[in-house]
Amino acid sequence: MPFGGNICIYIIAPRGFTKLRFSHRNSYERIGSTLSAYGQFSPLFLLVWREVKRVSAYLIGGWQQEYDDGDEEQVIWLQLHQAHVLDLYCCMGLRTWATPNRPVNKSIYATENGQFDSLVLFERLNVGSSNSSNRYRDDIYDRIWPSYLKPTWDQINTSMSINTNQNGYKAPFEVIRTAARPKNGTNSLELTWVSSDANDQFYIFLYFAEVEVLQRNQTRNFSISWNGSPLLGPFSLRYLYAATLANPKALLGNNHRISINKTDDSTLPPILNAVEIYKAIPVKEFLTNAEDANAIYSVKSAYRIGKNWAADPCGPKNLSWEGLACNYSNSAPPRIIHLDLSNNSLSGPIPTLDQLKFLKFLNLKGNQLSGSIPEALMKRSQEGSLALSVDNQNLCGSDSCKGKKNVLVPIIVPLSVALALLIALIFLLKWRRKRIAERDQPDKSSHILSWELRLRIAIDSAQEISLLADKPRNVVSLCKVERDDWLKKQRERGKKMNKAKVFKLAKGFRGRAKNCIRIARERVEKALQYSYRDRRNKKRDMRSLWIQRINAGTRIHSVNYGNFMHGLMKENIQLNRKVLSEVSMHEPLSFKALVDISRNAFPGNKNVVHAPRKMILTKPVI
Repeated sequence: MPFGGNICIYIIAPRGFTKLRFSHRNSYERIGSTLSAYGQFSPLFLLVWREVKRVSAYLIGGWQQEYDDGDEEQVIWLQLHQAHVLDLYCCMGLRTWATPNRPVNKSIYATENGQFDSLVLFERLNVGSSNSSNRYRDDIYDRIWPSYLKPTWDQINTSMSINTNQNGYKAPFEVIRTAARPKNGTNSLELTWVSSDANDQFYIFLYFAEVEVLQRNQTRNFSISWNGSPLLGPFSLRYLYAATLANPKALLGNNHRISINKTDDSTLPPILNAVEIYKAIPVKEFLTNAEDANAIYSVKSAYRIGKNWAADPCGPKNLSWEGLACNYSNSAPPRIIHLDLSNNSLSGPIPTLDQLKFLKFLNLKGNQLSGSIPEALMKRSQEGSLALSVDNQNLCGSDSCKGKKNVLVPIIVPLSVALALLIALIFLLKWRRKRIAERDQPDKSSHILSWELRLRIAIDSAQEISLLADKPRNVVSLCKVERDDWLKKQRERGKKMNKAKVFKLAKGFRGRAKNCIRIARERVEKALQYSYRDRRNKKRDMRSLWIQRINAGTRIHSVNYGNFMHGLMKENIQLNRKVLSEVSMHEPLSFKALVDISRNAFPGNKNVVHAPRKMILTKPVI
């Protein structure tokens, strides 16, 4: 922590009381440090202990309390603050550690003025105890309870569990299980204190629990008075049940005496388990106006201002933010009137600051802001209600920025349109070149064969299939590459093989023969099956390519037949010079169909195997 700096914590608390404990030790530096707790929300505790010689605490409303402990023992300070909204800011000076703690029941520690009072601890005592420890783990509010027992009092206690569920103050068991009663049968217990200011307002909270088992003929009834005047009661206690009593109105004066008196019908003296005394501090300061606070928080967040901006912008008066000034009123929250953001290395556009309606001075010099000054600020500056200071050349008024925009528009728009047209033209040229290249380049994926090659493959394949059908042993002749070598090797090896191996080799030979038959059949099917071209190329090339194929076939063989059709397939074939031709085969062609087609295509070829013909010839279409 930087020495001498303020540490502030912003808390959004749950509804009801909230307790905060602050602690820091500064035994090396014998210098007073400042604590400020201000904000507006439900009552809360602030607990601070320090090992310093002199402690100065600044509280809301301008109240300041100083502790001077010459023995340098631990100093205990606690404040109970009640305010208006659910925001709290706590700041401590010098080297500080702060820990937010638990919520507190909002029904406890009530005051006459309600949320407009802060309560500061004046005294807290664990009556009837002799324990050296004054803090207990089961105290949900983490209070410090010093032991207290007068010589004229007797100590009583119990080890039985005490019910505190119906008591919101929740005193710890070690505190509520012990109590004190007057000796020698006297009838009252008294507590006294003195205040230097007669206008100080005090609230006392008395803790009771019956720790003795009373007989049927025993009663314990008592009443409470202040300076001889009735204050509370009479009351009676339940065995092993905790209760807390407090004065509804503040106690004023220099001298204070609280008496717990036995009533006339009581057979036993009064008892007291614990006591807390608080001094009320009226809340005189308000948090910064919500609109102004939100606006300045936005500026801090957007520009990451490095100043020591923490807690409430305007409060307390002597701890307002650096570079910021506010106007204060006794009946309204403060408003921001002065904002100096000069030399903070700010960049980006200027915020509108519309919410700062009371702002009279705004200094933006020494920054790197850009863009136009918001119209609201320019208008207020021109009207004289706002002193605006800017020196950045990048800034401009709204009208001048509009003029710059109007000059640039006629230049930017034509350039943008021309650039878009140029890009579109480049893409169009690339697309056109690609189309031309695709048109001129042969389509490798279509597998289109010339008409002559198709017919030659069909005839050869038909002859081979005929041989296969008539003489299966001639299958080997279709595989000329393997036949000689394979037979030669097998003759040599067959002399040395037994019968089982011979059958095994025969089985392998049968597989090779089947493979040859499959290849021949595929050649036949491929001969007359036109490829399925994609729609893009089909529309463009179908007419010209097929006419070229038909003419090429007829020229090669000096055949000029007209239309002919055959009925040996499920799909017919029709060829002419002008109309596009298409062949579709869904099943393998039979040998007879292949022979009929070949005889019509090559009538003078005597090598074609003859078969019954079933053809329908038509005249040429011109």
